[in-house]
Order: sequence, then C-alpha cells, then structure tokens
Amino acid sequence: MTASEGQILGWQLSSSDNEFPVTVSKIRSSGLVALHNQKHPEAKIMNGDVIVKANSVLWRQNSTAFLEGLAEEFSRASATGGEITFFLRRPVGVRGESEPAETRPFFKEFSAKLPMDSGDGPGWQLSADNATGRVSIAKIRSTGSVHAWNEANPLDEIQVGDVIAKVNNVLWHGDPKVFLNHMNSQIEAARKGQSQKGVTLLLQRPWRLDGSFGGGTGADDGDDVVGGGEDDTTGAEE
Repeated sequence: MTASEGQILGWQLSSSDNEFPVTVSKIRSSGLVALHNQKHPEAKIMNGDVIVKANSVLWRQNSTAFLEGLAEEFSRASATGGEITFFLRRPVGVRGESEPAETRPFFKEFSAKLPMDSGDGPGWQLSADNATGRVSIAKIRSTGSVHAWNEANPLDEIQVGDVIAKVNNVLWHGDPKVFLNHMNSQIEAARKGQSQKGVTLLLQRPWRLDGSFGGGTGADDGDDVVGGGEDDTTGAEE
C-alpha cells in the first residue's frame, strides 16, 4: 500500500494477549485497507486475518511491541509517500465478516516437524478431553524438541491448547489411548533411530469460547491427563 500524509489505514486491530498475534477485528468503509480491497478483490483483507509482518517489523510473540513498530512504519511511510507492506495469514474458516467465529472449525491448522535425532523427547505433557477424546497439549517445557521448534519457528509456534490431529501417517480417530500408543511408537522409533529422524505433527488451534484463539496457560482444567506423571515415559509426558 502507498501511504500519504493525512491518510488512515482504516482498520481496527485487536490482540487478546502479547503472546497471540495481532488480528484484524474491523475494517472501515474508508482508508487504505478499504481502497486495497476495492482494487484487489482477489486479495481482500478480512476480519480475522492475522498480521505477522509490517515492512521489516516481524511479530515476535510481543504484540505490544509489534503494534508500536507497525505504527512507526506507517508514520514513516506517510511522511515520505512510501510503501507499507503487510504479510497476513488467514486462519482456516475465515470467509467473511458476517460469519460467526463459532462456526469456523478451528483458528489455525499447521504442520511441525520435530527432530528426534538428538535423543531428546518432545518436552510436553498431553491431555485428553473427556467429551471429545481429542488429544491436546497441556504443558510445554523449556527443553525438548517442541521448545526447539518454537524457538526456530515463531510464526508457527506450538502452544498449550493445540490439538494433535495427526502424527506422521497416524490420524486421530476418536480413541485417545490408541492414538497415544501409536504416537508413542512413532516417537520412540525416531528417538532410537529406527525410522525417520523426526516426527511430523498436524496441529489444530481451537477457538476459545469467546471466539478468540489460542490455548490456555497449562493449568489443570480437570481433564484426564494421559501419562501425566512427572517421570512417565509413555510420551504424554517427556
């Protein structure tokens, strides 16, 4: 977008927490964003889109600092008549501002390949929801392959509350214990060098009840914890 003095972007941004990216919550009928949408209907910016970069300013798990950097970039571009470029990601299910958030299946779906060749485990604790049987991440430690992935991939960070839908070629099928047994076998084989050097996860980030996104804090929410002991080696706790 080409900015000029006196113009506004014409959107409202929101962030529920510093650890969650900045989201477009409202687009006004005037401003650079509305003009962009008129000129580029095939690449419209929509409510629910997530902003991960503005020019050279990258979101790094601190939304307050990111918003300050975005404002500085826009002010600089407005003063010089320069360009401001945004990199956005569209969560699965975002189709338009009239669609209620609760009708979308989940906020985000992404893959993560966790290396296991060093012998380290994932460094997580998993839990199974009593109602749905879905296996989700209840805790992430400061060591392990999940932590290493997060350090290297801040835009696809694995978070507490993320649901594991697939591990390598093993799909979740409704029974958490059977799924965990298969997943543990895949992890152990990778750790021992008996198969590929890592495991690939397909993760889904659910919406919160209020329509926002992201997981919890890792505190006990009453769900059954699968392999929850601190010294457990089943794979639910590493």
